[in-house]
Amino acid sequence: MPDEDKILTDDETGEPIKATPEYTEGEAERLPEPETGIEAAVAEAVEDSEKAAKESPVVQGFDEAVTSIQEGFDALDHDESEVHPEDFSNTTVIMGRSITVPGGIYTVVFGALGVATLIEILLAELPRGFFTIPLMVGLALAKAILVVMYYMHLKEDSRIFTYTLLLPLGLALIAGLFLLAVPITGY
Repeated sequence: MPDEDKILTDDETGEPIKATPEYTEGEAERLPEPETGIEAAVAEAVEDSEKAAKESPVVQGFDEAVTSIQEGFDALDHDESEVHPEDFSNTTVIMGRSITVPGGIYTVVFGALGVATLIEILLAELPRGFFTIPLMVGLALAKAILVVMYYMHLKEDSRIFTYTLLLPLGLALIAGLFLLAVPITGY
């Protein structure tokens, strides 16, 4: 609703725009007597919808849902002494207490992913050696684990999600190893 000192006006006529009144209970009874058949049908529809709204389980469920959401928001209003400053720290501890890095955990993970990508690029430019492919696969695996644990929040989720991810990966690994074991010429 607009402030009383700020009155909205119609752009074309310049006349003040009145606020739309909210629906009040029993509004159907205060409607003027219908003069035409259309007005009578509208009045009847308003009365029927008012009665149906009071008896409808959908409307009652919606009202209960809105009430519970409002109570939930009211319950969120808590004393600030319950807030723990360590939850909002700007430093991340790596490897116990030995290394403290400024920035949140997502910044640290982002930096680690960037460093791993640079190492992969450097390894790709080097001549092929015996350890190049295993190192590249290891770095890719480490990056995938970091993304899944932190950015996809698997670290804080239920363990069932971890098992749901690991089961198909294990089956794919077994299938891949089987295909590597099959001779090129077949059996």
